[in-house]
Amino acid sequence: MELALCGMSALRALRQLRASGLSFATLQRIALPEPVPSPNGRWSQKSIREHLAQQGLELPFSRSAPLNVAVPHERLRLRVKGTKSTIFAKGLPEASFVRAGNVLLSSPELLFLEMGRFMAPEVQLLFGMELCGSFTRDAANPRNAQATFFVPAATSTQRIRSFLDSCHGVEGIKQAREALAYVVDNAWSPMEAVVAALATLPLEMLGYGLAPITLNERVETKGAGEKETRVPDLLVQGTSAGLNYDGVGHQDLKGVVDAALNLATHPGEESSAKELEGALAAARIGVLGDKRRDRDLSARGYTVLPVTKEDLYELGGLDRVMRQLIAIVEREGNRDLSRQRTALESRVIASLRQHFIWSLLPGNGAKEAREKLDRWLAPNEHPTLVTGELRDGALSQIEVRVL
Repeated sequence: MELALCGMSALRALRQLRASGLSFATLQRIALPEPVPSPNGRWSQKSIREHLAQQGLELPFSRSAPLNVAVPHERLRLRVKGTKSTIFAKGLPEASFVRAGNVLLSSPELLFLEMGRFMAPEVQLLFGMELCGSFTRDAANPRNAQATFFVPAATSTQRIRSFLDSCHGVEGIKQAREALAYVVDNAWSPMEAVVAALATLPLEMLGYGLAPITLNERVETKGAGEKETRVPDLLVQGTSAGLNYDGVGHQDLKGVVDAALNLATHPGEESSAKELEGALAAARIGVLGDKRRDRDLSARGYTVLPVTKEDLYELGGLDRVMRQLIAIVEREGNRDLSRQRTALESRVIASLRQHFIWSLLPGNGAKEAREKLDRWLAPNEHPTLVTGELRDGALSQIEVRVL
């Protein structure tokens, strides 16, 4: 059977395959072939499911959530219930699909382009960070479920840019180009990607306007400490200032709590006591590692500020960190960030930005935050909401819009 997945089905397949350890950089890139049914010459839901299962793929396949299939011509549409065919007849470069075992799917670059039709722009930006980074979100529950880490990047910003430059008249390309402008290579986690996106987006899009930045670039600390190199999460290019995201799971504090509760439930039990002792020791090692990292970087002249989950979820939390980062960058004398500093003094922009941040984070309030933000920024209702309330000449030209 020869069958090519595209759209949301290809997205889920890509995430499942990356989570399994598959490197997309090694996959053969091919032109979209004609679909070929099972050996008996007939298409059926059963044969398609079995074909996908051979590659370990479990994908939605129903009238309400159809399997998205790519075909090169109208006459080749699949006539199978639960499938939806998309025609790719023109406008794409030759090698726009990849072969993963016995399954074909949109290449990472084509998939990024396709998401311009399905994703909100800011979600597509974060998806670009995922494709160009070393993590992949959960296929079934990308926002709230645990991501998979330490996987090979599926592509790069340069490869996506070259691909888009080779496309002509394809739906979604305008938004894809706009989102790609703020994608940065080498993000290591979803939350790190959120921080990076906010750092790169301009003030008008409720970011902090600190581009260009680099992510997880190894810097030399030889002679400054116990390691010859260290890896800050984020550095503002042309400066020695940056950020490190320290997440909840970073020190495995949950492991400590679970071990303590287990010991409380089984007092005097030797195995429970050893479990708690081990969890505390592991957390302590993590704390010491972070402090030594920061010390080594500081000795080499780097100022890397920690960002926590609480900074993102608390009202104005990330603004406080960014205000400090901006002060360090300006103190080095490399950039004039007066507009950024002035924007941080605006309560209106701070409120809009915080709702934007909440809309990007895991949790049940993300949808509500986005809906509220959209209502505030609806151009027909409040076209001058921000500029009319700021009363600050330096910001009079800023018309806030979300990417």
